[in-house]
Amino acid sequence: MEEGLLHPVLEVDRRFAVDYDGDGEEEIAIDGSGSHTHEAGKSLSSYSFKVDGKTVSATECSTDESNCERHIRPSLGYGNHSIEITVRDEHNNTASASKEVHVAPIDEVPGCSLALYTGDDNKGFSARGLLRSRAATKGFQLRRNGVKGLHPRWVTSSGVVADADEDTRGRGSPYETCEVLPDPQTMGIFDKEFTSNLIVRAQGVLELSASGSKNEPTMLSVEGGSDAVVWIDGEQRLFEKGRSIPLEAGRGAVEVEVRWLVAEPTRQPLRVVLQDDNRSSPVSWRWTHNQRDWEPFINKVSPDKVDSDGGTLITIDGVGFLSPQTAQRINLVFIRNNIRYGDRVDSSGNVPGVVGWSGIRIEYRTPPAPVNQIADVQLVLFPPQPSAPWDSKPSNAKRIVYKSGGSFDRIAFQGLKKVVDLWSQITGGHRGREGPRSFSGTFTTGVWAQDGRTLVMGTIPGLLATASFMSTDEVDKSSIKVYDTLQKEFPGHSISGIEFDPLRPPSDPHLYVAHGPFFYWWRQGIYCFNETMTYAPFLARISRLSGPDFSVLETVLENLPISNTQHTVNGLHFDNEGNLYANVGSTTNAGWPACWTGVGCSACDLTVAVMQVEVNNPNLTKKIEYVDHKTREPIEKPNQLEGDRYDLANSVVGVTVWSSGLRNAYDSVYTTKGRTYVIMNGPNIRSGSPVVGPPSGDRCTPADFDTWDKTFEDGVPNPLFLPKPEKENGRNCQPILSNQGVETMDRIFNSFNGAYHGHPNPARARNTNDTRQWYHFKGSQGMAKLNFTAGRPLPSPTTGISEFRGSCFNKQLQGSLLVSRWQKEIFLVPDEENIEARTE
Repeated sequence: MEEGLLHPVLEVDRRFAVDYDGDGEEEIAIDGSGSHTHEAGKSLSSYSFKVDGKTVSATECSTDESNCERHIRPSLGYGNHSIEITVRDEHNNTASASKEVHVAPIDEVPGCSLALYTGDDNKGFSARGLLRSRAATKGFQLRRNGVKGLHPRWVTSSGVVADADEDTRGRGSPYETCEVLPDPQTMGIFDKEFTSNLIVRAQGVLELSASGSKNEPTMLSVEGGSDAVVWIDGEQRLFEKGRSIPLEAGRGAVEVEVRWLVAEPTRQPLRVVLQDDNRSSPVSWRWTHNQRDWEPFINKVSPDKVDSDGGTLITIDGVGFLSPQTAQRINLVFIRNNIRYGDRVDSSGNVPGVVGWSGIRIEYRTPPAPVNQIADVQLVLFPPQPSAPWDSKPSNAKRIVYKSGGSFDRIAFQGLKKVVDLWSQITGGHRGREGPRSFSGTFTTGVWAQDGRTLVMGTIPGLLATASFMSTDEVDKSSIKVYDTLQKEFPGHSISGIEFDPLRPPSDPHLYVAHGPFFYWWRQGIYCFNETMTYAPFLARISRLSGPDFSVLETVLENLPISNTQHTVNGLHFDNEGNLYANVGSTTNAGWPACWTGVGCSACDLTVAVMQVEVNNPNLTKKIEYVDHKTREPIEKPNQLEGDRYDLANSVVGVTVWSSGLRNAYDSVYTTKGRTYVIMNGPNIRSGSPVVGPPSGDRCTPADFDTWDKTFEDGVPNPLFLPKPEKENGRNCQPILSNQGVETMDRIFNSFNGAYHGHPNPARARNTNDTRQWYHFKGSQGMAKLNFTAGRPLPSPTTGISEFRGSCFNKQLQGSLLVSRWQKEIFLVPDEENIEARTE
């Protein structure tokens, strides 16, 4: 098989690390366990890791992938380091992925420090009044009313903020940025609580270096906020030319302080930018700040409600938790317990105590306490030192409350494993390493039948399998059955989504199935279309199975898109009115066609979306019809390679785009609260550039976009060259592309009718005049002004979502969302309107 089926995944816990304890190195957690192959029924046979070009781990696992070492924790010294993973499959194909990590000393932390203050008009001081107030000589206090000191509500650094935000992680050097990006959904700064009447204060040492004349200034510009003030080496400077200040490149290192007033909620970044447009030679810069003498400050403790039986793992985030001077004296204080920095407990156990401790985060497993007890979390240095006035005082406190309900830190559920094991016995091995049954045990999706006991599962070869549970962990062996109705009618099709019609009686169930031929052209040796191979039909379908043993097969929809991988019609769900919703994946990586994602398939009007299908409408269109977007002439032989020239025919009834901007919307759930949640697989680097704007060429309008030029993506020609009249007239009406690749984590969205979630579809933008569809959420400068719903990042790769509706665990989990990671864990996401970033 082609090595393109291999997908190495390299996760690094930090883009940069700070040596807070002063021992000259930092341990970095590296995880390659998300790596996989897209060859159905197969697995990887070896993993190797390199650090700075030197192999540090290499293991073979030809019989069981779990025998390979997939996690390493190297200790790295100061400076930049390259981490690389290489995986191999049983065909001896290999693929690699790499990331950069930087380790810095505590007195040269990359980026600028950031502190947030809130005004309080009711107490006689406003945020605007704090904008130009004097700073206290020690710590982060600001002077207000001329005398009193105002403490911050949040303290962090730009590097930490960027490293925690997957939208900025890995974008440039952490030494080059000093910025704050408000949450695109809540418009909160650092936390959803802080949106307006704020002061954000940035401080750091800025080093400028340049060749050429030292008299040529570099402009320091301040962006965002309602107002701003700048100090250079302690002197307030007045802005020139808007919000810019000239800095002499030969001046060397200067101390910079910037304050922004955020009067109203905003999505605009708060940013300090260095510009050298008018210089004859380029200038480079470097932001650093010193955290050696920072006092402990707690920003947040989560969760803030813990189990009275003990054992809840809480995360304490803040600054100043560790330094070379305090490592022997810092104490965490909690319910009369003083825990020192060096006191640790096993992270895999359930013993109360500290699991992890760094300068900005402490992980602590709580002891038992009575229900409704309130406990404060604080840090204190003991014994205090006279040279540090704050030594004798504890840090600010954060409060947690003990609640009842029993612990569910670890939930053991063996039922699914037993189903897989039994299935393996029946089919001759679900790993599929031998014989003609290589796809037999490869499950893709599942749904519970109306009896609440029978699990129905779809597979790669198009078979349905059922298994009935006698209890949570016990499966009735005799209940496992196989149904091949769909496989007989559509050999080569794989099942990508299944769902029962909730309005049908249990005595006569209707099962809706999304299916299509995964890797259809790839299996024929066609990895990329070209001028000699110019036809790719719409092969995906939605069918309905009913009758005894699901023996009756009916077409619901046909002529649906599918890529050359498995991006197609995915998970299905119903709403309370009996409408079916289908997640339709993208045939592009980020809006621009490329070989890997879809053999160059163009984005057509139904992709990148959640599609609503009125299955109870007697006039529902069964075969999707397409027309030329300009002439409105019917397309007799629809071709996905020119799908961006199409629009849906006006004759199509009962099929609409419900929400859009979803790259590979893999699964969705309609909850008991009437909310729709969708999980999306994020884009991959080197798999196609993001579209970041409408056509901007001379004499072009968005309506003139027709199809794609022949271009080069990472040295591979885009095969979608179709001659256009526009080119003959000297016009180039192509969308604007980013010159940077894009890679993000997966995401979860609280979706709704009309929502746009940030993955572009130029064909839909042109056909519907929806300007949002021209812009990728990452890399498009104008996104802050558009009405889009960003959702929240999730660890990749996600493969399913469901709602927990059981009453066990004292109903504490009821309404929570369960999200699965492929070959990994199932984790909980709280069902909240804004989808909090917190997951457990």
